[in-house]
Amino acid sequence: MTLPIKSGALAPTNMGEAIQFSEMLASSNMVPKNFQGKPADILVAVQWGSEVGLSPLAALNGICIIQGKPSLYGDSALALVVAHPAYGGHEEKLEGEEASCTIVRVVNEKEVTTVRTFSRKDAERARLWGKMGPWKDYPKRMLAMRARGFAIRDAFPDALKGVVTAEEAADMHMEPGIKDVTPANPLDTTFAPEIEALEVMKPPILAEEEETRDFELVSESGVQVFPSVSGWKANFEMGLSSIDANGAKTYTNRRHDCAEYKKANDDTIGRIEVEQPDQHKEIKAYYTKLIKRLSVKAKENGE
Repeated sequence: MTLPIKSGALAPTNMGEAIQFSEMLASSNMVPKNFQGKPADILVAVQWGSEVGLSPLAALNGICIIQGKPSLYGDSALALVVAHPAYGGHEEKLEGEEASCTIVRVVNEKEVTTVRTFSRKDAERARLWGKMGPWKDYPKRMLAMRARGFAIRDAFPDALKGVVTAEEAADMHMEPGIKDVTPANPLDTTFAPEIEALEVMKPPILAEEEETRDFELVSESGVQVFPSVSGWKANFEMGLSSIDANGAKTYTNRRHDCAEYKKANDDTIGRIEVEQPDQHKEIKAYYTKLIKRLSVKAKENGE
């Protein structure tokens, strides 16, 4: 198959080419691990990328699925805004425990400035501050990402077409036994903290519905639910990576925390082993490799 080249990048021009293109990429080891062997996921990601102006490969690196919805990593979202013809510049600041992002849009030759902030108080109100993962390890970076996400979505909604940043989507708070039912852009509630997100109790699972229920991920912040194993797996591995990256703890303690994190999710892991054994093998391999590496590091450091 010969694919046409658009703007210096290979890009399919019809569904047949798109399917073949996705199958080729899925067989490659040079695409993100979450897309390897999954041509259907690649096809959807490439289509979403096309909607917002990303080339196929940029889409695979910049788009992720969280809570069953596509989202863009903050750097990719900013890149789309910078490439927009109405872009007039931006500035990001971090003063104390408050981050701000200023974006200028040129409208009819006039500059329109949008400024959005996100502070520790906002994070605490949204129950994000100290949350296990990036908020615990890189709080200043996360404040900046939130301020950026609000600013670019408000200033350039036409560039993002309703897609939120991955950093926002990953922070959707899910309490045990409660499922979020907010419609489009659920994280807008964080921008107006006094408005609580709509929540309803999860209905009891009937025997005939057993196979279609969501996959629960247990962490220090509570329980998140994912409609697919791929979304659960990506976030489970992200949690392990965050524990591994915590340089404030010894390798022995990090290994212990990883084991406890896995233990808290053993029920879901057992379910995945039965329903999707291939995915379970990947999860097991990732976890085993991480534990072995931490054990070696602990031994090397005399722990």
